[in-house]
Amino acid sequence: MEEIWNSHQKWSEAVFGPREWRGPLGPLQHLKNEVDEVIKEYKEGEPPSSLLQEEFADCAILLFDAVWRAGMSYQNLIDAVQAKHEKNKKRKWPSLEKIAKDDPVFHIKDQEITE
Repeated sequence: MEEIWNSHQKWSEAVFGPREWRGPLGPLQHLKNEVDEVIKEYKEGEPPSSLLQEEFADCAILLFDAVWRAGMSYQNLIDAVQAKHEKNKKRKWPSLEKIAKDDPVFHIKDQEITE
């Protein structure tokens, strides 16, 4: 994955300009559109189509681009994901019977995490 990150960074800088000139907001706006395309293409109970896989790949690429353009390295991203995962594991989440199948699930906010 890091090899893809590095290759994409070089390509993106050559095609879209350096991060000092073009920050993360453009890729993030584009990412919002790609997420909508994933939602539209997803078909429950069916294997992922090649188009769905491509739309997910677009999301990953745009996330990489936005992260890099925000000034983070690949390792910064990996470390942040790991730290956030550990934080989420300590949070309180609604019970399964309170979760609607296709709705987003948010942690219970009145619980503060002390580290």
